[in-house]
Amino acid sequence: MSIEGLKQIKLLLIGETGDGKSSLGNFILKKDVFKVSDSDESSTKYAGGYFGEGDRSDVFVVDTPCLIDGSGFNNKNIQNIIECVKNTRLQGIVLTMNYNVKRYCDNLKYIVKVISDGFPIKGVWKHVCIVWTKCYNCYSQNQIEKDKIEKKEFKEEIIKYLLNKQIE
Repeated sequence: MSIEGLKQIKLLLIGETGDGKSSLGNFILKKDVFKVSDSDESSTKYAGGYFGEGDRSDVFVVDTPCLIDGSGFNNKNIQNIIECVKNTRLQGIVLTMNYNVKRYCDNLKYIVKVISDGFPIKGVWKHVCIVWTKCYNCYSQNQIEKDKIEKKEFKEEIIKYLLNKQIE
């Protein structure tokens, strides 16, 4: 059977530099195709995608560069991402977020705006998944409980923001 005959899952990974988009993409595909770095600078320069192998051969993941550079939001990268997925029927957008970032920052609000504006599909937010990255198991139970409360507050704040975007 040709690859066109298979039911395919196509995912777009977005998030801030260093939040683990490429690592997550490699994990999903079960192969190392995206360049990963521990540096503060983005390893991914252009949006691009790959299919997995074996039981993941029907999964296509698009990794993306940072949306923000030293001078602010990088419109060139945003346009590159939109062009890369323009003719791709995405089934989901995966928003990676560093678990250790405790607030809903302006950069994330801009990423939400890019999704809303770049993918003007009714109900697009039903196909967005937040994946917390950089979760380490060295935290005390007390810290974990505190983080749960902060993440709940974050969830409420992002839902409120998204509802306001839908009204606009």
